Amino acid sequence: MIDINKVEHVYIAKGATDLRKGFDGYANLVSSEFKQNAFSNSLFIFCNSTKDKIRVLYWGLNEFWLFSNTSKMFTKAKLLHFGGNKL
Repeated sequence: MIDINKVEHVYIAKGATDLRKGFDGYANLVSSEFKQNAFSNSLFIFCNSTKDKIRVLYWGLNEFWLFSNTSKMFTKAKLLHFGGNKL
């Protein structure tokens, strides 16, 4: 799981991302698009074109973690943590 105390940065991808990728696909995007190291203590957030699903990539405990979320849960989180502003 994510140790939130160890997260140094949170990166959000601009635009839509094909969410059918696996760990390697997202790690490659982190390198090519963010110009960051996927093995850092950072969260990398990707959204689909309709903005109703997200994927979060995180390196922890010597392995990648890929978290998914759907629109209902994401909308609630967005309202609570982002004041309802669009990402």
